[in-house]
Amino acid sequence: MLTKSTVDLLDGGIISLFTHWQVYVLVAVSSIGLVVNQSAFQAGHVAASLPVIAVANPTLSAALGVVLFGETMGAQGGLEWAVVVGAALIAITGTVALAQSPLVTHSAER
Repeated sequence: MLTKSTVDLLDGGIISLFTHWQVYVLVAVSSIGLVVNQSAFQAGHVAASLPVIAVANPTLSAALGVVLFGETMGAQGGLEWAVVVGAALIAITGTVALAQSPLVTHSAER
């Protein structure tokens, strides 16, 4: 939402962009997001945190696009929706399987 409103302000020129609050909030929120993201990488092994981030990011982005911006999903019809849901389930299943993998948990069993 902040990125979209900030980009919309560019119609007035780069100088006028800095007279609006959106650009400053975008910088602050992006900085906080960077710190939280890096903290997630430091909280555990990259093999455990990266797949979760890789699945959560597009999932949340799509959900926010639909809820906040009124975007629509491109899938039409039962078969296309089945593919979308199936792909999401495969991504989630793979993430859970990886998080329980002996390579990530460092268990003795391999």
